[in-house]
Amino acid sequence: MGKSDSEVIALFNEQVNMTAEELEAWLDDPQSRKAGTGVGIESGHRIVEILRKNPGKMPDGYDEEDITHMRKVVSYNSRHLAQEDHLKETKTIEELEKAKSTISLKNWGHDPVKVKLERDAKSASDDNRGADDQCAQDGPEASEEDADGLGEIDTSLRVGGMETESVEDDALEVTYYET
Repeated sequence: MGKSDSEVIALFNEQVNMTAEELEAWLDDPQSRKAGTGVGIESGHRIVEILRKNPGKMPDGYDEEDITHMRKVVSYNSRHLAQEDHLKETKTIEELEKAKSTISLKNWGHDPVKVKLERDAKSASDDNRGADDQCAQDGPEASEEDADGLGEIDTSLRVGGMETESVEDDALEVTYYET
């Protein structure tokens, strides 16, 4: 038995990671024609229509024709992602951008380069968070007194030639200082 309409809609919205504007610009780029037979280009234009028709991605905002095409998109993307998802781990961004599989997937609304960049950024953020945790264990340096003499706690930490400061939402701001 096939996927329900609600499953197809959810997978479509998960797999199609390009906006209508991004996809339309991509389809206008001659690079988009370097893979496949043109079926992906046609599909991409239909995806743009679906995205523009229902920008809020409301499940009840799709008609049967939309869902029929979304089912094709999910089928194509699922099959190709299962076969080729490992390429994001083995290729550089430049190599990935030129791969026929990337070109084809982008024609179908999925940009593997965007996924790789997001994963790399998350990985770097996780690495920084680990360093931040280590800094927190080392404790803050001596506090500085503020202008009115009441004293203020200095939340900066100095570790390995870097000064870190706690800022809003656990973001990490790093500034270098001379040792």
